[in-house]
Amino acid sequence: MKYLFISCILILILFIIISSCLKYRNYEHYCKVPKTNRQGVDNNFDIFLPYKPQSNINNSNCDKYWKKFANEYNSSFDLEEPLPISSDQLKLPPTSAFGDRNYTFGLLDFKLMENEINDKNLNIKLFNNADKLIIDPIDKKNLSYEYQVEFFILQMNKKTFKKRFEDYNPVKQNYFETFKSPIPEINILNKEFLKRMNEKQGIMVSRKDKLQYGLKEYQIYCYRIIDIKYLNNNKNNPIFSVQVNLFQDYNYYIPSYAYIGFIDLMNNKPKLFETEFIGVNQTSSFLNAPGVDKERDTDFFILNKNFNDFQPRIRDINEVNKIIDQKKELDELSSNYACFNIDVDSPQYLLDYDTKGLCEAPLDQFGRNKPVGIYDKPCKRNDECPFYQANKNYKNEFGGCVNGKCQLPSNMKNVGYNYFSPNKNYNPLCYNCNLKDKKFNIISSNVGDCCQDQYDKTKYPNLKSPDFAFENDVIPRINSYNQNNYKEKSLI
Repeated sequence: MKYLFISCILILILFIIISSCLKYRNYEHYCKVPKTNRQGVDNNFDIFLPYKPQSNINNSNCDKYWKKFANEYNSSFDLEEPLPISSDQLKLPPTSAFGDRNYTFGLLDFKLMENEINDKNLNIKLFNNADKLIIDPIDKKNLSYEYQVEFFILQMNKKTFKKRFEDYNPVKQNYFETFKSPIPEINILNKEFLKRMNEKQGIMVSRKDKLQYGLKEYQIYCYRIIDIKYLNNNKNNPIFSVQVNLFQDYNYYIPSYAYIGFIDLMNNKPKLFETEFIGVNQTSSFLNAPGVDKERDTDFFILNKNFNDFQPRIRDINEVNKIIDQKKELDELSSNYACFNIDVDSPQYLLDYDTKGLCEAPLDQFGRNKPVGIYDKPCKRNDECPFYQANKNYKNEFGGCVNGKCQLPSNMKNVGYNYFSPNKNYNPLCYNCNLKDKKFNIISSNVGDCCQDQYDKTKYPNLKSPDFAFENDVIPRINSYNQNNYKEKSLI
């Protein structure tokens, strides 16, 4: 019996060791190493990493929707992510006197609050399926580029996600008024989040602490907008992901949450879901006045940006790899710009100018006439191309980015990778040129130079867009016809 008991103990220990190893192997590299590198070559997941920090999904939170790495390339905004460890692993300060007085020092199981704050029957798919629009998130005006939207968010975050040591008084009770956002919905959502947090915080607190100390209300110390999308492609129905740092007077730690929220247009009520506990920051790091304020340009400057007291400025090896990969990508031939002659009939297809200014100018550096060019590089995404899904009369993927060059309707000619010739001899061709009031015929075989006319709804009321013709589009059009008209939807 004695030997049987010892054998069972040994088997149990062996099982725990094997389970731990399997768990470690499953999670190792989970977030940091993609399946393939930027060139599409498979990464080797069997490589052993000698360093442990942030290599485990359990303590890095790197798989979360709100996660972004600090000091992103070419960005001056420091996200200051909180400690990615559970609060019960933190050591209370020696002045706490009693090790179980967690609530009075701000150490609780904050993950318990996640489901209490969330509205039911909503999940991450609602946010993932929402659309990104290139508009000003404040006045809803159209913008030209996506980076302009990111710049607006960055500028707003600089005003709302910052340290507030100048507003802190260590000898009296403090109240941090929530920063007002120029986006009204953000103010409503933050107010709702704070209300739910204060109403539901009692589930985190022991009965003893409630009786002895009472409940102290949280305040929104700072927050940042992580992302903005729009439900149903409606610019008046934004959906936000937001990170919020919370403050409780006299506590040692500032908990950080992320949530997704929007205003339900049906009943004009705020909806919150996918709330996640991110981690905790030490209150002292946010409230103690620093000797040098790095947010003030007048406080310091750096002579050599590659060095800072002989210490590497980038501490995360993965961030270094990211920058190296970006540099390699820029050096690749497929990423290089070239100067393309806008006269597609000219035998001189490429022009020998290596700057955008010289390429697109009518005069060279000596004031002499020269061919005008377009400074362009290969496309990478379908949505970069002007005719992607331009034919809306049937479901198709024509007009996208194919091997770095945008696909154009029949008869058109590319200028570079993303542009096309404005020469009328190369107008696009369309089907159903004589449609008029007749029913749209998807398997029409006649094409002509009528695309411009087909924009006129009075002439072509049955078309959703010009019926652009593309190379090799006959079979997809027949398949679309069969799917819409026959029960047996066999495709060619």
